[in-house]
Amino acid sequence: MPDRLPSPAALRAAAARLPRLPAPPTEPIGPIAVGLSGGADSVFALAALWGDEAVRPRLRAWHFDHRVRGEASAGDAAFCAALCAGLGIPFTGGARAATGPASEAELRAERDDFFRAQRAAQAVRLLVTAHHVDDQVETMLMRLAHGAGPVGLAAPRVRQTFRDGHVRWRPLLAAGLRKADLVAALGTAGLPWREDETNATDVARRNRVRAWLAAGADTALGEGYARGFARAARIQDELAEALFAWGAQLGAQVDAEGRLSVAGLRGAPAALRRFLLDDYLRGQGIREASSESLTPLLEAIAGGTAARASVAGEVVQVRDGRLSVERPEPSLGPELRPLRPGAAAGGLTVERSTSMKPSGRDWPAGKSRRSARRTSAGPPANCIGAGGSPAIATSRWVRLARPRSPTCSSTAKSPRG
Repeated sequence: MPDRLPSPAALRAAAARLPRLPAPPTEPIGPIAVGLSGGADSVFALAALWGDEAVRPRLRAWHFDHRVRGEASAGDAAFCAALCAGLGIPFTGGARAATGPASEAELRAERDDFFRAQRAAQAVRLLVTAHHVDDQVETMLMRLAHGAGPVGLAAPRVRQTFRDGHVRWRPLLAAGLRKADLVAALGTAGLPWREDETNATDVARRNRVRAWLAAGADTALGEGYARGFARAARIQDELAEALFAWGAQLGAQVDAEGRLSVAGLRGAPAALRRFLLDDYLRGQGIREASSESLTPLLEAIAGGTAARASVAGEVVQVRDGRLSVERPEPSLGPELRPLRPGAAAGGLTVERSTSMKPSGRDWPAGKSRRSARRTSAGPPANCIGAGGSPAIATSRWVRLARPRSPTCSSTAKSPRG
């Protein structure tokens, strides 16, 4: 559909014609931020929420420019700003520092960093994302292919509370809407949106799954298959909540040092022990764990004994009725000194990259991989211990590399294009 916006009066009249969405959660109170990409899904979510006069004063819109598609990405940002101006919604835009292609995980991490900063700056605890039922189907299929359990198969949820206290609410899922429903409603109302041409490529796995479903899922599974998947996701969510509650009754709680108490699980069913072990490891940033690596840990929990195992490159242990991940703090030496790309340090040269990710041994102790990506703990960014040990940088990961020859040093790497 053409993405040229009508006049503010026509825009508001079009938004008022959209079907209403369910009311937002009663908690948390305060501003409601909507993640706005400019695509049909988020435009519908924002405009339909704007149509609720009780919700309208609380709305904010946040757009993050991934800078992957050149001028088209800049056009998305301009469209979102103009849409919000027409509806009278406060708008905040951000952009990735690098340009060009990047992995889906890298882009998501950059966007989450932007959202995190805006939640703090604007005192927002409720964030709306525009996931719909087709997104849920695609996610479930991809996670089934990787052997996910109830927690993974329930995603994305209608309401999701995070450890930092903020809540993500997905009203399109709550309303049971599919992509075709959104597009039809926007067309009838006369509301434009932006199209991302990369969604039609087969580069991303989600795009391939989407194309595969579009090619014949209605015929193979029946026209109501998507809502059947949504119901299955709700059942998995309920199952996960029941297992968490059961574990809590048995004392399976994480203490202040990040250890999970497992003493009470000795006589519990194997399925509960496996579920709680998987969830704990996910919280520590450990994924794709093999069944073989988990077997000694599960046996130790069941028998009340001790065990140590290497799981996805991390050392995990059961000891004294507690499960933990061994992550010793890096030795930084007694002093810190400035570290600059290209400089020599203890026979090594320094390289810096905004896209580089550290190996498992570089994560700060007690931090999950997600939270450790940008941590406020530890020494200042770009510092090195007097003994030549690397410091954990607060905004850039630092790598030490041996020079190719005694007379040459490496240069600072530019962000991956």
